[in-house]
This record gives sequence, structure tokens and C-alpha cells, in this order.
Amino acid sequence: MLIKDHLQDVESRLGDDHFLRPDYSTYSFAQVPALVELLLGTRQDEHPFADAVLRRVSPRPQNVVVLMIDGFGYHQWLKYGERYPFLSRVLEKGNLLPITAVFPSTTAASVTTICSGLTPQEHGLIEWHLYLEEIDQVIYTLPFTSLAAKDQHDSLVQKGVDPHLLFNGSTLFSRLGRRGVASHVVLDRAYAHSAYGSVSQTGATIFGYSSAADMLVHLRQQLSAAKQCSYFYVYWSSLDHMSHTYEPHSEQYQAELNSLTHLLQTELLDQVDHRAAEKTVLLITADHGHVVMKPDETIYLNQWPEVTRALAKSPAGQTIYPWGNTRDVFLKVADDQVAAVMSFLAEKLAGQARVVRSQAEADQGLFGIGPEHPQFRRRIGNILVLPYEGYTVWYQYPGYKKNEHRGMHGGLSREEMLTVLGFATLSDLL
Repeated sequence: MLIKDHLQDVESRLGDDHFLRPDYSTYSFAQVPALVELLLGTRQDEHPFADAVLRRVSPRPQNVVVLMIDGFGYHQWLKYGERYPFLSRVLEKGNLLPITAVFPSTTAASVTTICSGLTPQEHGLIEWHLYLEEIDQVIYTLPFTSLAAKDQHDSLVQKGVDPHLLFNGSTLFSRLGRRGVASHVVLDRAYAHSAYGSVSQTGATIFGYSSAADMLVHLRQQLSAAKQCSYFYVYWSSLDHMSHTYEPHSEQYQAELNSLTHLLQTELLDQVDHRAAEKTVLLITADHGHVVMKPDETIYLNQWPEVTRALAKSPAGQTIYPWGNTRDVFLKVADDQVAAVMSFLAEKLAGQARVVRSQAEADQGLFGIGPEHPQFRRRIGNILVLPYEGYTVWYQYPGYKKNEHRGMHGGLSREEMLTVLGFATLSDLL
């Protein structure tokens, strides 16, 4: 069942002609970790959409599974929900609740939220490309590598950089463990046991799979073997990769979706132990949706000396390059140049992007709720460029190729910001 009566209220409060802002306090991806704790009985406080979920699933399940399908947001569900049997079964026998993504609507911010229960302003890991004042450089966050060594994952560890710069808080897995719940993280072996994982997945048992079949067989076996309350966070990223490389809704994208949903049916639903299924609540979510891009039409900030000359210098005298991504560009310019650069960019990008003061947006709650990370304000610069749907803006780093992505996310369009929470007792889907 599609539960969407709340969307009109969300739109009236948080939407405008171009953008939809995150609804952190109510229908938000950031509320999923708290829902997990509520389902497993490790917290008792009120939850904004607990009533919608709890009255439709088994009370106090032994197991909770969060299946996060990277990039498969609300509009993707609307397009494909009736086409693939697994998805249609969730809609017919389970429930689908549209929720808003965090901002930026990017994987780096979102996976840190799902692993911690913190909003981006609280955990501080806001983007894939991020300027870290502590080491005076823009880095790739989840691969934990410098721009110069982009293909060498965890290269910063080899240089003695502490990965706690990425995340230095309490994880959901550790909190559950203190209450007697066993946590399992199931993700691609390429990401298993990474520097980022060492700080964001503390308290969980990690399993690195080699394929979707491996992922789902492992999950099914672990559900059958579980003797205590258990939480499973299962992350699938290939659909997101297909969107970036070929664009959303391409033949390759649809083939990947067909393969994944077929295996969810044949390897999970068709073969799971019925007793285990009766004790398991399945939550299906996504970090964001996707918008179709034309990479050869990317607008590069490098073309304007009025921008490049105004970029701030670090204490070491290095130019601080813009960071973020092509759908959310963060700039730090010299303090006395902020007004001039904003005016210049607003004129050049008229009809293509909105140019705002990032600190003012933080004051308005764009990046979350709750106490701010000590470095948060330093990690959002002083200017934020938000392209409208169909546009991309970027800064080409020295020695780097131009943007090649045909699908992207990170911005505030509805295609990016509306995601989902699918939920059901697993046995109801059999």
C-alpha cells in the first residue's frame, strides 16, 4: 500500500517551484535509525512515523533488516513498482511511505546518517568531495583518499591521517550492542573493512559479498541462524553506479534492477525459513533518487576569473578548491568577496541554479537538526550553488577529466529529495 497523504503537507511546508527541502523532524530518512531502535525495543520515545509503521508490522520482531538500495528513490518506485514482481509485492502486501532525503542528497552524508542516526550537521560528513581544514585539502571522503590518489582507497591512512576525521561519534550498531542486539553489516567486499567502515560501523559484524546472490543467500542464512535480537544493514550500490554511468532508466539500469528484484524474490522470499520470516521486519529505503544529466553541458566555475581569483587561501597559502558535487557546489571565497561573487554567479547562472549563503542555509536547518559537529560550519564554506533540475555546475580540479556522469544526485530537486521507506513483516510478503 502506498501511504502518501502526508506529501501535500510536506510540499506546503518545504517545497517551492524548484526545490523540496528535507523534513528532518518528521518524514525523513534521518528517522530510519530511530525506527530500527524502536522496533527492536531499545528505545521508547516518540517517533514521527512510528504509528504508520508499528500498526502494520509484527510487534517486537526478533530481527530487523534495512535494505538500502542506493539511488532507488520515490520516483523510481512510481515508475517501476508495478513492473517487477518483488516491487509490486511490496506495494500490494507491504507498505511504501515516501520520505525526504537528507541534504546534501548524497551517499556520503546518507550512509553516515543511517549508521549513526545523526543528521549531516551533527555528524559533519556532508559530501563525497569535502574540504577538511584539519589536513588542508579536499578529499574523497568514503574512499578516504586525496585528489591526487583518487584510485587508491584509504591512501590517507598510509599517510597517517586518522579516519576519525570522517566520523567520531556513536554508531547505531554500538548502541544496539549495549542493549543486547547483534548487528550485521552486509556490503560489497570492495567497501568492507575500509577506513570509513572502521569508524562508521563500529559494533557490527561485517560481511563483504561478491554479488547480489551472495548478499541475499548470506542474509537468508543469517536470519535462519539468528538466536538473539539482530539488526541487519544490507547495502546495494550497483543501481546507483548504473545511473551515474548510463543515466537513470537506461537499458543497463533496468537490467540491473530486473536482476536485483528477481534475486530478492528467488533467493530471499522463495527460500527464507517461514519461522524466521514471521520474526523479521523488512525495511527498504534509499539514500536519494536521481536526475538525468547531460555531462557535456556542465557549467564549470573555472571559466570565470571573477570566481577563481576570489577563492580563499588556506593558512598554508593553498587555494581552497570548491567541493561537494555537480548538484551541490560549496565554495569558500575570501570574506570581502562573498557579496561580489554571489552577485556575479547569480547573474551568470540565472535560470540554471540558485546561489545562496551556506551559513544562512545552515541557520535555516538545511543540513539537519541537533547539535552541530565542531567542524560543520568550516565544512560548508560560505557560498552554496544549487543547480535546478537538468543542470550541473562544477569546478574542474587540475589534472582531472571533465564530468562524465549521466545521472546525478546531491541537490534539492524532488527527483533527488524524495525517497522511500518500504516496510512489512517479511512473512507477509511470502
